[in-house]
Amino acid sequence: MDIQNDIHEWIAAASPIEGVDGQATTGKFIDIDRATRLINTIRSRHGAKPIVFDQGLADLALNHAITMASNGRVTNSFGPGGGLRSRLAEVGLRGIAAENVGAGHSTVDSLLQDWQRSRGHRANLVHGKMTHFGLAAATNPVSRYRAYWDLILFRPASH
Repeated sequence: MDIQNDIHEWIAAASPIEGVDGQATTGKFIDIDRATRLINTIRSRHGAKPIVFDQGLADLALNHAITMASNGRVTNSFGPGGGLRSRLAEVGLRGIAAENVGAGHSTVDSLLQDWQRSRGHRANLVHGKMTHFGLAAATNPVSRYRAYWDLILFRPASH
């Protein structure tokens, strides 16, 4: 079975993800305004300033979510040079960065609830120096988790 050929949809900020049903042929759009409100509510509870959505970071997150979905693996890095630092450098971004990856969630709400229960994921979400984020997900209906998420939090070096 060629998993790459069985991946039905790639999902980013303006593409279907809510209500993943295993078929990934229909869905609702990720509501980035809602995701931003939820993330900033979490940050506010922990004394961190609000952050803003960045489409460039979402595109980078989407590429990683696609890679995870294609491989059926949840990881921050695929081999040497596949980590977040390398991915940011490839597109000319320098600064402070953190990344949360997740899988199996069909909504932003359940994903963020899960990340809040994890000390490391929560620390990234509320990192006080971050100013921007990109969020994306990809689905692979024949994989174990079906939905693969990537959140990149970032502060450019110029700040």
